Amino acid sequence: MSLLSRLFNKPKNTVAPPASATFYTAPSPAPEVIALLSHWAVKRQLLSARIAGGTEDFMTMVLAVDPARGLVWLDELNPATALLGESDTLILSDQVHGEILSLELPFVASKSFQREALACLLPSQIQSRPRRQWMRFGAPVTPEHMIVRALGEAAQTAQLINLSAGGARLALRGNFLSQLQVDSFLPVCEFRLGEKLWRMSATVKSARLARASYRQTQVSVEFADISQTDKRAIDQHLQRLHRLQRLSAQPQAA
Repeated sequence: MSLLSRLFNKPKNTVAPPASATFYTAPSPAPEVIALLSHWAVKRQLLSARIAGGTEDFMTMVLAVDPARGLVWLDELNPATALLGESDTLILSDQVHGEILSLELPFVASKSFQREALACLLPSQIQSRPRRQWMRFGAPVTPEHMIVRALGEAAQTAQLINLSAGGARLALRGNFLSQLQVDSFLPVCEFRLGEKLWRMSATVKSARLARASYRQTQVSVEFADISQTDKRAIDQHLQRLHRLQRLSAQPQAA
């Protein structure tokens, strides 16, 4: 079935596509794929989305699921989607019961569907991975800043949004998307917990532009050259500070 007939099928007035029309032979989606997408559509669930190979995450929603034509419609919430082509793929993800579920949706076209929408092919399967092994902690448990350095760049002082024994989320003032692309290596990540200065390398897992009181690049990194023993030591320190912080926040008995 051609691209146009899949998108705008009118059974009584069909027109044969030209010989050069694009045909799709994507594998049939599993029932659990249809069920998950339909669940997201009914709930109007905001989902994290990213163009495969890109570095910027944005939010979208599932507007409708059309198993008969093998299509799913997504809300066009981000200007970056205007540059999508037929060779691009959108990656949707959501956190469910301690797992991250993700779907890879090949892009087909844009169309007005009560609102601007993106048509994508239904994926054949759901991919899942554990959410995370280590608990994340934010202020006031964590230090305020971390020193980071990308390859070939000067060291920068980043605001520490949250920290775990396995990685961190940072904010750098300005636009650093070109230097901090996904899978980029950071030879220096340095922060202090109590009396100990921790220093390790890291890998960029995601990066996006955000606006607070100023433009900033928010980056998630995964620590690289750190032993399980050191990870446990960091986690225990953060857990202890978290417990102390909760105790100090409790009202004192009269």
